[in-house]
Amino acid sequence: MKDSKLTHMAMAAFDNTMWDVKDMLGEAIECIDRGEYSKKKAIVIFVNDDSNNFEVGYMQSNMRQSEVIAACDIMKTMAKQNMGYYDE
Repeated sequence: MKDSKLTHMAMAAFDNTMWDVKDMLGEAIECIDRGEYSKKKAIVIFVNDDSNNFEVGYMQSNMRQSEVIAACDIMKTMAKQNMGYYDE
């Protein structure tokens, strides 16, 4: 997206439900290049809900399993805060 003069609709609306996976990964790479996120460690979680089953998988970069679990727990709390489950 960085070479385009157009604003991606999902970015303009701040609605990540409109991104496809490649757009999201491209934006993540741009954030890393801008120094917004560390280049040292990352987790990508894949979700497949195409069938009657809900399947998940993940890839990790330079992380121990305990770090993945800790990061996912923190992200769970942050997501709940964003959804209004906790008072700020």
